[in-house]
Amino acid sequence: LEAGVKADLFDRRLRTSIAFYSASYKNYQAAQGASNYAAYITQVTGDPGRYAVLGTIVVAAGGVKAKGVEFDFTAAPTTGLTVGGSLSYSKVTYNNINPVILAVNGGTYLPSSFRPKSTGSLWAQYETQPLFGDAYMSFRVDGIYQSHMGLAQNPGLPTYVHNPNNSDVPPYMLVNGRVALRDIKLGGVTAEVAAWGKNLTDRDYTMFPGDYTLYSGAYGSNFMPARSYGLDVTVKF
Repeated sequence: LEAGVKADLFDRRLRTSIAFYSASYKNYQAAQGASNYAAYITQVTGDPGRYAVLGTIVVAAGGVKAKGVEFDFTAAPTTGLTVGGSLSYSKVTYNNINPVILAVNGGTYLPSSFRPKSTGSLWAQYETQPLFGDAYMSFRVDGIYQSHMGLAQNPGLPTYVHNPNNSDVPPYMLVNGRVALRDIKLGGVTAEVAAWGKNLTDRDYTMFPGDYTLYSGAYGSNFMPARSYGLDVTVKF
């Protein structure tokens, strides 16, 4: 179920949209290490080797419910300047969680994997009048926000208490920027020269955790790319 409104305001200098949604899924399944549930799978299927070939298992027999709101806008307050942004909020709940799943996870199973409750973005772009010929400067900055995100179904388990990087990601904002000289006429071609930077504040939070303690006693994590810079030269012909 979804309902929303779109509107152009102030002589179309401001464009907005907002949407509310609600969704329900029955017999939700998720990727799980089936070896953790070997006894349960054997009991249900009668096949003692079945667990070895399963990649998913029903987590919430009562299903999953999600509800939230999304908002975005684009505005052109003055000549050459455009700003925009978005904001979203969602809440996810599991219903009637498989008791075996609960037991294996220490009595708690949160709908946490890579589901931040809030995300947002804010950007601004300014383009100058032509400087020579058709060439002009373009300046852009982007901010990308994410609220706290859980990475563990039960962050209270010892494996996560001793390695918090694998249990959650704190709220953060990434900042990217780009400056370009565009529409440079060179004979019969058009060129662009641009300098850019990503993750300018050099955030280094976990993006994907890997817990290998069951097999080797080791942890592993993938982190967001570090601060980077670059120079692009583009030619169109």
